[in-house]
Amino acid sequence: GTMAVLLAGGEPTSRKDLLQIAKYGAAHRLRMALNTHGHFIDKEYAWKLRDAGVLEVKVSIDGLEETHDNNRGKGSFKKVIEALKNCKSVGIPFVEMAATISRVNYYELKDMVNMALELEVGIIANEFSPIGRPTGMFDLILTREQRMEMQRYLLKTRKAVGWRKVNFEDIYVISEDEEIKEICADQGRSWGYHDF
Repeated sequence: GTMAVLLAGGEPTSRKDLLQIAKYGAAHRLRMALNTHGHFIDKEYAWKLRDAGVLEVKVSIDGLEETHDNNRGKGSFKKVIEALKNCKSVGIPFVEMAATISRVNYYELKDMVNMALELEVGIIANEFSPIGRPTGMFDLILTREQRMEMQRYLLKTRKAVGWRKVNFEDIYVISEDEEIKEICADQGRSWGYHDF
């Protein structure tokens, strides 16, 4: 019953057999997607991803150039932008920036959204959570006010341009709407991702 496979990591493009795995999945009618830091996706590799049947590429971005490079190394922001452009130019159907929003890059969110729209790629904004590698980094968690402002901005923008261009984990929006809270609290109710 599996319908989609997300190739993630670590960094999946460091695998020598990534294209074989993608091709195998696509041949079995699985929707193949890739999460990557984008450093290795030049134009030639973007063509190979497309030809292997990858339908969606999400490239991680940690903010504007200075913020991103401070976190991932000098020059890495330019690699992200090139990877996005390369994937878009070869015709991969869904190309997105994947941004984790914390107190470090919160004030750059609107510029990141505008940058995605200018590049004609999507953006998915995920809220920072202190688990995994950043375990214990509680000082990076958004304040309640920041979360509320971010969610309202993203919801308004998504309504204007569509969920494929601006998407986010909108599970926190329900905290302001009593009716929706009751609906979500009803464990007997069936739901899917987008009607949730």
